[in-house]
Amino acid sequence: MLFRLLRSLAIRLSEIGYCQSLNFVIATMILVFPEDELSAFNCALALLLRHALVDLYRPKFQKLEVVLWQFDRLVEGFLPKIHAALTRHGVSSEYYAIQWFLTLYASDLPQHMVRRIWDRFLVAGWRVIAQVGLVLLYRIQDILQDMDTCQALVFLKRFTRNAKFTADELLDTAATFKVSHRMLSALEAAYAWNEPSQLTVIKDLNSGQVHWTVQAASFEETDEHEVCSSGCMSGRRLQGKVLPFLLHNLDTGETTMMEKAFSQYKGEMHQQARAKAGPVQAGPSSAEMPGVSAELETPAGSFWMQCLVGIDPN
Repeated sequence: MLFRLLRSLAIRLSEIGYCQSLNFVIATMILVFPEDELSAFNCALALLLRHALVDLYRPKFQKLEVVLWQFDRLVEGFLPKIHAALTRHGVSSEYYAIQWFLTLYASDLPQHMVRRIWDRFLVAGWRVIAQVGLVLLYRIQDILQDMDTCQALVFLKRFTRNAKFTADELLDTAATFKVSHRMLSALEAAYAWNEPSQLTVIKDLNSGQVHWTVQAASFEETDEHEVCSSGCMSGRRLQGKVLPFLLHNLDTGETTMMEKAFSQYKGEMHQQARAKAGPVQAGPSSAEMPGVSAELETPAGSFWMQCLVGIDPN
């Protein structure tokens, strides 16, 4: 069945063909639909197309480069201790996390965990994959501190397969990392800048709210910008500040502007510019997708059918 499904997908997605890592994705679908080969194919195809996973496999892996860069910035913002250790060892996510994203953890974590992760991914989108990656690194931050480079390089390739935690522990901790699609959108925009950029994350200890900003390392304040009704930007770029107010619908591909939040932000920026202050932190991040407070209990893959086969496989 695995051979037949991979061959069928290679024919259906002829611009990609077969890439290593697809076998883990398809094998997971087979385990969910062991007696229904057609459903396994349709859901695998819908997963690749509807959630844009197929873009990671395209020639030259340009989308994968963006995803890895985004994750490095997330690690820098949320896990500075880990970031410092990885920098000391000269390691980026390109070394240890490629398989995480290409297989949605199916190559590294036990199947019962993978299915729970995919449950949330189908509901809340790509931010869940990033949150899980942060949890995996968070759990080793103290161990990694005491390793030399040779030990760290070996450890980073294997540690996920020896993880000692449950799916509940993994997902509960993942929910504490306030990654949003708005944040990921801002980071994707920053990837195209011609200078280094970074994500800064600050948690208000009184309210518990998380504030964040994406900005160039050499930030210069300017209000010379123009935002079109369609959400485009012309004039001199206000680095790291306009595109975070764009919302991208994962299902329709439509991009919309957060008009009220951006108007409030422009007022704050004007005051800051007049006072010659530093960069303004973005408002509290909030998930654009519905939260998932309870685990999804559904029999024999029916939940995945509902989430995935809404797209026309043709």
